[in-house]
Amino acid sequence: MCNYDNEYYVLKKIDDDIYPSLTPLKETTSIRFNRKMPEPGQILKFKNRWKDDNETAGINEDIGSVLFNGVDILVDEEIKEILSTESLHKVGYYPAIYISDEDVWIEDYQFVTILNRIDAWSREKSSYDKENVGINNKYYLSKIVLDQSVLDKIPYEKRQLFKLDSSMVNLTLIHKDLLMKFSDRIDSRIAIPVATYQG
Repeated sequence: MCNYDNEYYVLKKIDDDIYPSLTPLKETTSIRFNRKMPEPGQILKFKNRWKDDNETAGINEDIGSVLFNGVDILVDEEIKEILSTESLHKVGYYPAIYISDEDVWIEDYQFVTILNRIDAWSREKSSYDKENVGINNKYYLSKIVLDQSVLDKIPYEKRQLFKLDSSMVNLTLIHKDLLMKFSDRIDSRIAIPVATYQG
């Protein structure tokens, strides 16, 4: 196991209905917010895709400082300020509103657009279905082992926060040093060490 597997964490929503799974409102879907940097005046709006089911089941949502739209993240203003001080490579921020299950508009979120994509997983050591190849040679990874030879060549400043490329699910990876700067504001369960991640 290379050292990087213990230095990086996968950011992932906790698998529990109490935590909202975001979906964009119709006016937001046309913005392509996870594929391009924000333009002035663009504001994203999200709601919980399981709102109706939660209401039926009597589930009260737990709204944290980090919210998930699939594998993409929204962060509160305090975490955004921490991230902004790092001059992260190919990372931008859209002002975002989360409309809670009780129809409260929470306006202090930022959607983190990560265009920094690094194909950094080892084909020899990772676990994946070699026969199940998606578009553009993307694979579904059940266990990740990072390729040290790839990351060694990239300056730290350009790999603090990135999307894992050439995988079916473009997971968000964050370096532990950056994560520790706001770890006191998050539920530790959303950050899974690459070394123990199971897809």
